[in-house]
Amino acid sequence: PSTMCNPSRVAMWTGKRPSTTGVYGQHAQWNDTRVETKTMFQTFKDGGYNLYGGGKIFHHDTSVADDPAFDDLLLFRQSGQPDVAGTAGFLRYGTYDTSETNMPDYEVVSWCSNKLNQVHEQPFFIVPGIFKPHAPLWAPQKYFDLYPTNDIVVPITPADEFDDIPQAGIDLADKEGRYDPVADSGNVREAIQGYLACVTFADEQIGRMVDAVEASPHASNTIIVLWSDHGFHWGEKFHFAKSTLWEESARMPFIIYAPGLTDGTNCDRPMDSIDIYPTLCELAGIEPPTDLDGVSMVPL
Repeated sequence: PSTMCNPSRVAMWTGKRPSTTGVYGQHAQWNDTRVETKTMFQTFKDGGYNLYGGGKIFHHDTSVADDPAFDDLLLFRQSGQPDVAGTAGFLRYGTYDTSETNMPDYEVVSWCSNKLNQVHEQPFFIVPGIFKPHAPLWAPQKYFDLYPTNDIVVPITPADEFDDIPQAGIDLADKEGRYDPVADSGNVREAIQGYLACVTFADEQIGRMVDAVEASPHASNTIIVLWSDHGFHWGEKFHFAKSTLWEESARMPFIIYAPGLTDGTNCDRPMDSIDIYPTLCELAGIEPPTDLDGVSMVPL
């Protein structure tokens, strides 16, 4: 695995591991792989689907190439820095004195909801690429107000945390670069407050999208997948942010709803985001490429 935005997204949308594609870092394009790839989008396009999406799908750099399989895309845009902003080492957080309706993620969900409710003569695939809670941790003030800093518990890392970890793991944690600047800032609670605010804002946008599906004529035959590219450290293992192979980075939120199949229960079997591609193909009755690294989760 490679627990960063770009490689994990390339892995999911191509169904191939970074060890197969060679895409381990943030700057390679999704189509800049050392092996031939066919994205999930193109496979569904070939299967008769129209594709619509917006926001953060592959990565959020303005130079990221669009997948030509899409019929219509709302381009990614960042929200500007708020007037009230702070720093905790390399992390930035701050509040907007504005409504959530002005946030790009709100716009993405509205755009995708409108696409959902148009008249469709073919099956369709919609990707609302919600950016938050990615840093910088900007959100309207009302979301920060939900998490008073006095109530926030900062993870405690034992002083002897590295005693049973080999040097390669210590190097991976990069305590001097990825922990000390944040911890020494004195603003860890404020940064965590920003993260929780952004998570809640994102959760609200997910709820808006699910509500749109449930209110649409397509509620009974729409598969919903909630997925994130990686987790995030908040001081565990003397590390802030991502890019490690520990649980906090390597685990991700994942929920799949398939009408007539899923029943709301939890499955504790391990999976990998590369498994989503063959799973959706099987659920939709589409033949996947034969060279995918993942396996279908339908039996689970």
